[in-house]
Formats: sequence, C-alpha cells, structure tokens
Amino acid sequence: MSEALRQVLWRNISSLMTRRWGKENLARLAREGHFTTPTALRIKRGATASTIDLVEQTARVFRLEAWQLLDPDFDVRTAANVAARRTGAAGDAWPFAEISAEQYGLLDDIARAKVEGFVLALLPERPQR
Repeated sequence: MSEALRQVLWRNISSLMTRRWGKENLARLAREGHFTTPTALRIKRGATASTIDLVEQTARVFRLEAWQLLDPDFDVRTAANVAARRTGAAGDAWPFAEISAEQYGLLDDIARAKVEGFVLALLPERPQR
C-alpha cells in the first residue's frame, strides 16, 4: 500500500471516529474491529501496510465496504446513509445517523413523542384507505 493510500485510509477512519464517537478513539476502534490497539496505532502512523483483511475489519466497525475507506473522495457525512442501507431493509435499519438506539432509549416518553411527532410531520401524507 502506498504512503498516499495509507494517508487516505487514516483520514477516512479518523473522520468516521470523530463523527461517530466525537473523537479519535484507537482503543475503541481496536476493540470493535477485533484487533489490537498497537495495530490501530500502526494504521494511524502508516507504519505498516494494512492487509485487506484489516481494512475489511475496520470497515465493518462503521458498516461500510473496505473500498470506501480507501476512497480519497469519501464523504464522512454520507457514510451513515451507506451504513443504513447495508443493514437490510429500510424497516430493519436504525434511522438516525447521529443518535444511537441506546441514546434514544434514555429519552422520557414526552421527549420520544416529540421526536416521533417531528418525524411523522416530515413524512408525505399517506392516502386514506
């Protein structure tokens, strides 16, 4: 893997971590990717060529394809949409890119009703049956 490609790989991974977790978190990346923290550090430093298996493991953390992490034009803002499509049918995917199901579960009934009401208000009207 060329130096330029290693830099693209790390830039994309770093952007995904920051977007999803609020900061770079090598320990979490390693844990969720099922590799060691020193391996995550080597990816960051570009100190070693990453195998395709390692790139695939990392991509799975973010529900993406390995090639997306190597794309110099990758847009982290659209990654959540791609990840949602990979989870299966639209009804099966968690609909919020920035809010986890666990965070949503912390809301009280009134707050949940407000969120659901807002989403319903944005949906096109259904024909009357």
